[in-house]
Amino acid sequence: MSEKPPDVIYLQWYEQDGGEGVTWCEDKINESDVEYLLRTPATAAAPDLLEALGVLMDCIQYEPPNAMIGAVIPPSVMSNARAAIAKVKGGEV
Repeated sequence: MSEKPPDVIYLQWYEQDGGEGVTWCEDKINESDVEYLLRTPATAAAPDLLEALGVLMDCIQYEPPNAMIGAVIPPSVMSNARAAIAKVKGGEV
C-alpha cells in the first residue's frame, strides 16, 4: 500500500477460526463488500487552513488600535483560537 491513504476502501465481513468480524481492503473482492469513501481531501487541506488562520490571527492582533475588528472579537476568542492552533500543530503559535 502507498503512503497516501486510499480514497476508497471496501469493508469486508469475515468468519475465520471460529471468530467473525470486519476487515478492509483497497480492492473489492466479494460481492458483499461495502464501499467506504475516506475523507482525505479535507484532511489534506488542514495545513493550509492552519496557516491561513494563523495569518488572519496575526492581522487581527496587530491591527491599528482604532480598527473595529478588535472591538467585536473578545480577547478570550483570540486566546482560544491560538491555543487550538498550537494543539493541532503540536507546538507554540
